[in-house]
Amino acid sequence: MKCVINGTTFDYRKNFQDNKDLRYRLNRLAGETFGGLSFEKWYEQGFWTEKTTPYALFNDNNCVANIFATVFHVIFQKEEKTYIQLGTVMTAPAYRNRGLSRFLMHEILKEWKDDCDAVYLYANDRAVDFYPKFGFTEVNEYQYSRPISARMGSLRKLNIEDPADRAILIKKIQYGNPFASVAMPGSTEIVMFHCIMSQKDNIYFLPKYDAVVVAQQEGDTLLCFDVFCGEDAHPEDILSVTADEHCRKVCLGFTPKDNLSFGPAVFREEDTHLFVLQEKDNIFRDNLLMFPMLCHT
Repeated sequence: MKCVINGTTFDYRKNFQDNKDLRYRLNRLAGETFGGLSFEKWYEQGFWTEKTTPYALFNDNNCVANIFATVFHVIFQKEEKTYIQLGTVMTAPAYRNRGLSRFLMHEILKEWKDDCDAVYLYANDRAVDFYPKFGFTEVNEYQYSRPISARMGSLRKLNIEDPADRAILIKKIQYGNPFASVAMPGSTEIVMFHCIMSQKDNIYFLPKYDAVVVAQQEGDTLLCFDVFCGEDAHPEDILSVTADEHCRKVCLGFTPKDNLSFGPAVFREEDTHLFVLQEKDNIFRDNLLMFPMLCHT
């Protein structure tokens, strides 16, 4: 569809991820904007599905602006709702401050606003004054942590490139995290994006607990991004086996159901701010929560 924005004609496209040429142009803009980021491997392995829709503007055979809209089913306090996360917001430098992101935001909200329970996004420092113009308000996320002692146990690193290991990972992701109070069932595709891209060296299988843990230890702190297993396992057992002998503390990348043994603190991530659409559902209003880190887009 052709559209005119401030006197310039653009080609407006959405849901075009199966078009190799348009996907190439989108990947080129992503690489230039986010330091080499590409969605090609994610697509080639079959994980870029209709759950994530790109909304983009093209000009002179280039993708010049884009926003992703990803559908999540969120379960909190036994209620299942439909949330839309906006992500990969980017504009080519030569086209910034010309209303392109504003156009895409209007189109996305027009399409989704009345067909979901909540809309949210993560913004960088540059954009904190932009999103309130569309009715978004900034909220705090809370990260839970507690002291921990390492325990001997069997675990091995999974190789995401090995078909057998990848099958184990996918199966466990589909189990979900039984310890999370904010659950996002059916998010295998987004979790796999992180496992393929940034977390490929942080994936472990614990055979005794039939569990997969995505975690990274820095110094004496274990950051557990997520745990995927059945209902019978206990989180303390899994985390203790994942930690090494130098570990003294574990921080979670999700909100635990059992808050009594974990203490919350406002989570501050550099150059990152969570915004939610004010007139929709806001589970952060009265609760100290975090969206699962492996479900960020």
